[in-house]
Amino acid sequence: MDLKRLKFISIWILFAHLLDLYWLVMPSYSTSPALSWIEISFPFLIIGLVVVIFAWKMKRQNLIPIGDPKLERGLEFRL
Repeated sequence: MDLKRLKFISIWILFAHLLDLYWLVMPSYSTSPALSWIEISFPFLIIGLVVVIFAWKMKRQNLIPIGDPKLERGLEFRL
């Protein structure tokens, strides 16, 4: 078990839960319009975070399994 990954995921879940509570409660207290810059920018933030994490992982690990004895046969496979 990877304790660093477990710690990261648990903090992420707590943060997402707090964000969910904020998202559900704050519109009833707000006098501003229902759609603000936070609601518009949040999807872009998440998509950007996924792209950055994917690019970071791509730099650290090979996407093609180097040294796999079945790699050549798999690449040449055609139906």
